[in-house]
Amino acid sequence: MGISRGNITTNIIKSGLVFNMDPANRASYPRTGTTAIDTVGNKTGTISGATFVSDGQGGFDFDGSDDVITTNLIYSLSSTTTEFSCGCWFKAGTQSSNTLLVSNYNFTPNPFNLYLWSDGTCQGYSRNSSGTSISVGSGDTYDDNEYHNFYYQRDANNTYYTYVDGILKNTDTATLGAITTTNAIRIGKLGHFTSGYFDGIINTVQIYNRALSASEVLHNYNALKGRFGL
Repeated sequence: MGISRGNITTNIIKSGLVFNMDPANRASYPRTGTTAIDTVGNKTGTISGATFVSDGQGGFDFDGSDDVITTNLIYSLSSTTTEFSCGCWFKAGTQSSNTLLVSNYNFTPNPFNLYLWSDGTCQGYSRNSSGTSISVGSGDTYDDNEYHNFYYQRDANNTYYTYVDGILKNTDTATLGAITTTNAIRIGKLGHFTSGYFDGIINTVQIYNRALSASEVLHNYNALKGRFGL
């Protein structure tokens, strides 16, 4: 396991990493074609409309209308204590509606979704098969055409966290239990719906099978921030 294939090596945390899509790495995207590759487990993403850009050494530009990357990763939370962390780097201006950075949304259930709301705030959202849900917002706004790193996660104590730029923004607790789904992860769109399209650039997406510590989230932010002029 690792993420050093291709022309770029990153120093993000590797323990528990199950998905890493990073078009700055030619092993993840060779600058052509409609397939992006996860450099950890070799999952793939079909690119529909989104275009490669050189910002941040490589990212995908979404037009807010119909662009999406649909992966073949189906990720469920198998028990009450199953952990996860999902993070991405993005740059966005004002959104015309509530949009999704990373999502496997269905009506129910959906293990995790990373929103960028039309008011510029980030929000993590999860919902179980009974319709019980949790939303953990960032408070501050990030639709400023600057790069930001957003993480949403759950630990074994059923506490949910949002971090932006390596800083803990909010926590909340809810016992949602196991959350299983048949929906694949999509990047830049509200799950399987024909809405919630993101307008901006997404550079990296990482998913872990555990909750990162606060110091690990900060480590990942510091490991990549130089790519974005921070």
